[in-house]
Amino acid sequence: MVDQKQSGGIVMKFSITELNLIYSHQLCLEFSSQDQDRAWASENEYSNNSAKWNAYLNRLCLSKLIHWFPENTEAEVKVFPSEKDLPSFWEFVNGTAINIGEKRIVLIPSEAGNTEEFCVPQEWVDIPSWAADYYLAVQINPDDGWLRLWGYATHRQLKHPENYDRLDRTYCLERKDLIDDLDVMWIALELGADEKVAVKSVPILSMTEADKLVLQLSHSSACSPRLKIDFEEWAAILSEQKYRQQLYKVRNKKVVKLSNWLQNNFVNTVQTGWQTIEALLAPEQQKLALSYRSSSVTEENSVRQAKLINFGVQLGNKSLVLLVALTPDADNKVGIRVQVHPPEGEKHLPSHVRLALLESGEIRQEVQSRNRDNFIQLKRFKGILGTSFSVQVALGDVSLAEEFEI
Repeated sequence: MVDQKQSGGIVMKFSITELNLIYSHQLCLEFSSQDQDRAWASENEYSNNSAKWNAYLNRLCLSKLIHWFPENTEAEVKVFPSEKDLPSFWEFVNGTAINIGEKRIVLIPSEAGNTEEFCVPQEWVDIPSWAADYYLAVQINPDDGWLRLWGYATHRQLKHPENYDRLDRTYCLERKDLIDDLDVMWIALELGADEKVAVKSVPILSMTEADKLVLQLSHSSACSPRLKIDFEEWAAILSEQKYRQQLYKVRNKKVVKLSNWLQNNFVNTVQTGWQTIEALLAPEQQKLALSYRSSSVTEENSVRQAKLINFGVQLGNKSLVLLVALTPDADNKVGIRVQVHPPEGEKHLPSHVRLALLESGEIRQEVQSRNRDNFIQLKRFKGILGTSFSVQVALGDVSLAEEFEI
């Protein structure tokens, strides 16, 4: 028994067969507890519980419908832009796009019991590269194990000023305005009907502008940051894959607890790539590393850790080594040194490597490598227990950040 419907105050249950008879023009599918288990994200895949639940509903919806589409069309069916990119969408926005030949469908799942209104996030309507021809309303009941595709709307239907809700940036239609006979959609798809209308292009951000916005939105929160900046800026970040992925990765960064290092506890940081400097640098490089020639502070008892930073295929998988050293001070503060070195086997850094210290998204220090620099470093700084900061390393158009808490 999978569905429930109220009648005169009595809750009635229906089998999936009965449900399909009641909603004969709609699609009702049942999912198992195994389907639900597979739909759950891994522990560290999303930055907050709201995003994790959003991903769960979308994954559950996709897992059932991706097998249904090919039964109704001979056109190629593909997830947009790809399966591996979906977490960077679900971290921020509800919905999943499916390309069917040259057309696009967006699935909008909701567990709401009330199906009197269908709301689509503005991103799926007003970002040109995201916009779809059809938007499918999917009701999901995780407790009873079913989903119901109860109607759809076209881009042309949604894209009207009177449908736009400025408070949560959605386009909404009443239930009576949706089409609930899916055969109509399949016929329109076969005929190649043009259901999209023109939308305004999104601005192109410079690297500096994008980095500033990513930093502004990077801090973990209980919900998506989609309403924190103007839509045009937000759309520019999301529509550019490298910026969207950058924001996704920064928000999902796990904070390195430096107090654990001072207690010789490196278990959690080893799992995220931190190692001894001996593991990452050749002996001659170690002599340069954290030598503090200009420091009058005795740092013989420093705790030193290093991490290999890879800039990905965009920069030919170029890697650098980030070093952090901690020294307990007499005033109950912790002295901190940060450096960047070339990897083992290389003597010099590339030109224009940027190293920055940030607090609350604001740059406090920044240094840039010159031609043939062996390493670069920030000025030594101090902090008390509980202080948070981040270190950003940038090369070319790619910047990566590490989050710390003393």
